[in-house]
Amino acid sequence: MRARSILVGLLSVAMISAVAWAGAHPEKQERTGHKESANEAVKQKKPIAEFEVEVVGKRPVAGTRITRYAMEVTTLSKDQIKDLGALDALSSLRTVPGVNISRFNLVGSYGGKSGGAFTIRGIGSSRPGGEVMTMLDGIPLFAGVWTHPIMDVISFDIADRVDVYKGPQPVLFGNVAFGAIDIIPKRRHQAGVRESSRLVYGSFDTLSLVLEHGGKSEDFDWYLLASDKKSAGHRPQADGRLQTGFGRIGYRLSSHWDASVIFYGTRSWAQDPGRTDEPLPKQGKFKVRNQTCILHISNSHEWTEGSLRLYANDGTINWEQYDYKKPEPFNTVTDYRNYGVKLRQRLHLWEKGEVVLAFDDDVYWGRATEERPSGDRVHDRLRFEDTASALAVSHLFGEKGRLWLIPSAGARLTQSKYFGHKFSPQAGLVIGYHKTTLHASFAKAYIPPGIYAAVLYQDWHGGDEWKQLRPERLRHTEVGVAQRLSEWCQVSLTAFWDYGRDRLEFVKPPPPPPHFENIGAYHIRGFELASTFQPTDDIGAFLAATYLHTTPWDLPNSPKWTASAGLDYRIWRELRLNADAEYESKRYVSNPRFPTSSPDRLGSFFVVNARISYKFQPRTRKAGTSIFVGCENLFSRHFEYRKGYPMPGATVLAGIEAWF
Repeated sequence: MRARSILVGLLSVAMISAVAWAGAHPEKQERTGHKESANEAVKQKKPIAEFEVEVVGKRPVAGTRITRYAMEVTTLSKDQIKDLGALDALSSLRTVPGVNISRFNLVGSYGGKSGGAFTIRGIGSSRPGGEVMTMLDGIPLFAGVWTHPIMDVISFDIADRVDVYKGPQPVLFGNVAFGAIDIIPKRRHQAGVRESSRLVYGSFDTLSLVLEHGGKSEDFDWYLLASDKKSAGHRPQADGRLQTGFGRIGYRLSSHWDASVIFYGTRSWAQDPGRTDEPLPKQGKFKVRNQTCILHISNSHEWTEGSLRLYANDGTINWEQYDYKKPEPFNTVTDYRNYGVKLRQRLHLWEKGEVVLAFDDDVYWGRATEERPSGDRVHDRLRFEDTASALAVSHLFGEKGRLWLIPSAGARLTQSKYFGHKFSPQAGLVIGYHKTTLHASFAKAYIPPGIYAAVLYQDWHGGDEWKQLRPERLRHTEVGVAQRLSEWCQVSLTAFWDYGRDRLEFVKPPPPPPHFENIGAYHIRGFELASTFQPTDDIGAFLAATYLHTTPWDLPNSPKWTASAGLDYRIWRELRLNADAEYESKRYVSNPRFPTSSPDRLGSFFVVNARISYKFQPRTRKAGTSIFVGCENLFSRHFEYRKGYPMPGATVLAGIEAWF
């Protein structure tokens, strides 16, 4: 604790001093010989400050880039999400290389059991708890008690872009995770007002409505969004509904400082239609409500830039179930609240060099109650806290266009309230020469047990033996190469090795009580190949494949082969065709937290989706209209993400969008 306090104090002093120094030396701006503002000077330094290499183009589905710290990030833009015709977050992720999803229904991600979820290169199957993180503007979004992502809490409608991180990033992430998805929310950057509406209707009485309004006037900007999506479902009791509200108010305090407040809320529910080889569930509905508020203050000087984020989010989950042993219906009601602070500052103290300082304090607490006719079971309210300080250093040798390289190193020290401190190092190297880019990275990450462990121990036998559990650990290594073959063709190949230890698994010994033990271990080795082709302005194509070799051989949600493809084709003037496809080989899908002697196995599938649109927009006016019709699972193939939960056949959705 004493060491942590010293580190926190030094970090805070360094950040405050750096900002004060930059603001107190405006003459540094004059030495550059430019008349631009300090913000524009920073933009000119961006190739050094945030040196990133695009290794796969952004058309038509996803773009991949390598950051200054050898991080591989896949990005979905708001236009790409729209072109997919996706109704929710999970369906938007279906073509991202290395990402696999699971779901029960067309609309709504059932948050119980193993319903709505995603994995990144085989990591992310564990529930409760989780190895991957979902974030909004860098702020974690998860149920504070069960500590795994609840997909209906996040909405891609509000996203300007979505960044998918395919490995641990100790310096970047506050709560240390093995992978993450970060939603960068929309904001109006241009002067004036813009409004849009989008209406979609289709099979299974599916309806989607999205309304947006944004504006900017001098130093003040705002953005509002509301959406409502619902479907009767392709099976009995497969209906769901998603409602989202979003608001952002921004104000430029000065030429160096900017502030914005984000308000975000969701309300949703989804039903469990049950397995096809079992009777319909007597009760199975998952309802969730969540609201989040973020204060984001950023600074941008010539020699430093950074941000301070204060956040709070809380929610309630009501999981309606039926206990066939009693028998009786019961509800699991979860109340959670998370809040904290995240501080980031980049310092350019010497030419071509950078120092990143970070500080995070994340608090999450909550309680769960089982409401039963035979008597309620109330768990104690618990509060967990993680405090971390991080530092990273990098330097650019050479110049872009010739031979250049950027070595980097960093580390995070995390202090957990119940599980002590952990040191998470990372190192990276990016090398470029003309049209070739190489990158290599190594990182260690830890995830402490969450509140779920304490809650389940209360169910099993009481006491605080859960405090003896150890954090789950991962060692990640990655090496990749990207090559621009021509102006219209790019390819990249990445190999990765993950070694996980101390994963918590449920143990039910002959003498009770049951408990968790740190006995899980696994290896994931694989590679990912991605390529884009854009021979003309009218045609863009994308193809990617991921191979996984795992130990043990039945590691859940780790298909040996996964492939995705996309096509963006402007047929004539404003008539466009968008198509995408996904393939997954045979795989196991059981929850590794609760291993079974005969895990569920699913067959392979290949699904094609297509969408055609036409845009009416006079060249002399900003207003316009677009009409579109799309079909998911175009060839009506039978496939499942979970055993006994077939997804719908051909699903037709048509709509209209207007903006002015």
